Amino acid sequence: MEQISIYTRPRPVIQLGETWFFVDAQWQYLIEVENPENKIDMGEARSFKDHIEIWYDPLIRNCYNGPFAETPPEHIHIYWFHSFSALDPAGEAAKLDELNPQWRVKSDIKLPLAEIAGRYFFVDKNYSCFYEVNNCWNSISFKEITCRKKAKGFFINLNYHNTAFPHEIAAASKAPIWPEHIVFAPINGGTKVHKIIYGYLKRKHMQR
Repeated sequence: MEQISIYTRPRPVIQLGETWFFVDAQWQYLIEVENPENKIDMGEARSFKDHIEIWYDPLIRNCYNGPFAETPPEHIHIYWFHSFSALDPAGEAAKLDELNPQWRVKSDIKLPLAEIAGRYFFVDKNYSCFYEVNNCWNSISFKEITCRKKAKGFFINLNYHNTAFPHEIAAASKAPIWPEHIVFAPINGGTKVHKIIYGYLKRKHMQR
């Protein structure tokens, strides 16, 4: 994800409609790149079990301010995110530094590592998830594991380096050529990692 400098540190950017916004997890805003006075309060995002959702109104370049319904008005765009903290880990860390600097206490826990789409993740058997070594807020649940031609892995959206959402995979599947930012990434790890994954999938199968 492209980094653009604003104020005192670089921030990642995302595109909503035709407008680019900085992601600022420290102050909990999406800030329009061309018009920093225009901010989207992250508190206005809708939180669900598996994603965060923004109903974006391109007419005002901000959150939709009308009543929510099962079907949004035609001009409203709906965007899904895994975590704003994962998009801007430096901002999240800065926020926690102000609230409780002791959060950075080092852990002696040793976890196996897996490589997924060019990045390294800890493999946490107890919590059944992977979490990125350099971004602890970017996690992937074991529940998202997909098997493809005997390989176990994930459909990854490289824009935010986490699993692609079902609607993203469906759209990619219908396209003549898969978009470059959505790939199937196998889980590359040592024997211990594969034993953990095999054990999880075996338990999951037995529970059906």
